[in-house]
This record gives sequence, structure tokens and C-alpha cells, in this order.
Amino acid sequence: MTLLRFAPIVVEFFGTLFVWFDTQRLNERNPPHRIAISDDSKWDKWYYRKAGLGFSLLLLGIFLQGVTLTTVSVYEVRPELILAIATVILALVTAWMAVETRRMARAAKKTVELEQMPILGFRDLKLEAGKQAGQQPTLASLRVGMEVFNAGRVPVKYKVKSFSVMFANQGTSSGQFLSRGSRVLPGSSTIFWHPALSLNPPVSTFPAVGQVRFEYEYSDESGGQLQSIVEKVDYTVSPIESGFHVNWLMVD
Repeated sequence: MTLLRFAPIVVEFFGTLFVWFDTQRLNERNPPHRIAISDDSKWDKWYYRKAGLGFSLLLLGIFLQGVTLTTVSVYEVRPELILAIATVILALVTAWMAVETRRMARAAKKTVELEQMPILGFRDLKLEAGKQAGQQPTLASLRVGMEVFNAGRVPVKYKVKSFSVMFANQGTSSGQFLSRGSRVLPGSSTIFWHPALSLNPPVSTFPAVGQVRFEYEYSDESGGQLQSIVEKVDYTVSPIESGFHVNWLMVD
């Protein structure tokens, strides 16, 4: 009977210990004031990954404590009864705290993963127009650029896979690029220019419409979390006093 009285305390102690070990590992891997995830090999030890075993031991301790309660007279207030009730309450509170701590650690880990996720997207379409001399507005050449913006919190590497430009039923695909990509810092943008498109015949009827297809891929600096994106943009060019104005609409 003495063993039965002390067994729940021992079982709950080891259960709490295993949960504490795993909580320490999660807190270290997801620190509140840093975004870097620790890869220290010390957290690979078996007892740092036994939260499940810890919860099982806690539940077993509660069950054994219930057995102890049935052996104590409910009509007499004995020290054993008070100890049994206090132990059950402690076990329940400990289990609840362990569950909440693990839930918060998982949420913190997901937050860190989101902060380390590369995010690069299309921001604006740029246009440089080559005018032909004359009284009537005439376009002799066109140069289109795609501005991409790093909306994440980590530097991003990107590479252009294809870039095609159409304007007034004239166009070209890909072309020869001096560079097919670069590095974009967080909160910054860069413009990737297509080689100038010579218009033959020159365009003098406005507004004139065109299409752009821009395919690129990006990743973090280590090459991980690779994403592939295809942007399709329709644009309209109209003459103004200072040159030409472009309106664009993303279609895909």
C-alpha cells in the first residue's frame, strides 16, 4: 500500500521531467528574440524528444492517484486524502501547462519559419520608349522592364527562365541577357530589363497594346525553398506631352 501511495508521485515526476526536457529544446530552437533556429547537437539526445512519453506518464500518475483515492475513506479527513487530492491537482495543472507550452512553442516555430521564408513578387512594369522624329507620335523601339520586390525578411536570389515581349503584334522571346538574375535584399526591389525591341514598321496608332510573359524562380541564399513563378501582364501605351504613358494589368 505504501508503494501504491508513492508510485503516482514518482511517475508524475518523471513525466514532468520528460516534458520539461522537450520544452527546453523547443524554446532553444525557437528563441523569442532571435529568428535563427539552433541546430546544436546536444538537443538530439533521446530524452529531449520524449514529450509524448512524459504526457503518458502524467496520465498514468493521475490514474494511480485515482486508485489511491479509492482506498482512502471519504468520510475521514486523513493526511493521505489531502496528499492524494493535492497530487491530482498538481498533475492536472502540470499537464495543462505542458500542453500550453508545447502549443506556444509550435506556434513560435511556425512564426520563425515564416520570417525565414523568401518572398519575391512582381511590383511594376517599366517602359522606355524610343521616339521617331516627326509631328505625329511614333514609337520606333521599346524596352520593357519587370520590377520585382522582396517582401520578406531574408535576402533572395532569383533567376529569370524566360522573358517574352509583344507589342502591336510585334515581339520577341527571351533574348540574350547580360545576366539572368541577381540578389535582392529585404525591402528592396530590382528591375530586370528585356533587350530593346525594334519596331518595324514603327507604331503610330495609339493606344497600342502589348503583352509580357515573365517566368522566374527564386530561393533563399542557400538555394533552399525554391519557388517558380510565371507573370503575365497586358499593357497599353498612350502618347502624352512628355512622351508615352503605360497602363498595365496582371492577367495571371
